[in-house]
Amino acid sequence: MMIDADFVLDVSVVMAWCFEDESTPYADAVLESLSSHSGIAPAMWPLEINNVL
Repeated sequence: MMIDADFVLDVSVVMAWCFEDESTPYADAVLESLSSHSGIAPAMWPLEINNVL
């Protein structure tokens, strides 16, 4: 199965969007790029989010 995505989202980058003190220029650039590119999350995404929270 082929999935069309420009990049794979990393939980550390996405969590930087949620916690202001974790913000980085890179994370902000990834968020901005989602307006014109597509991303995909790995299957273990829920587990990674759970580990952060």
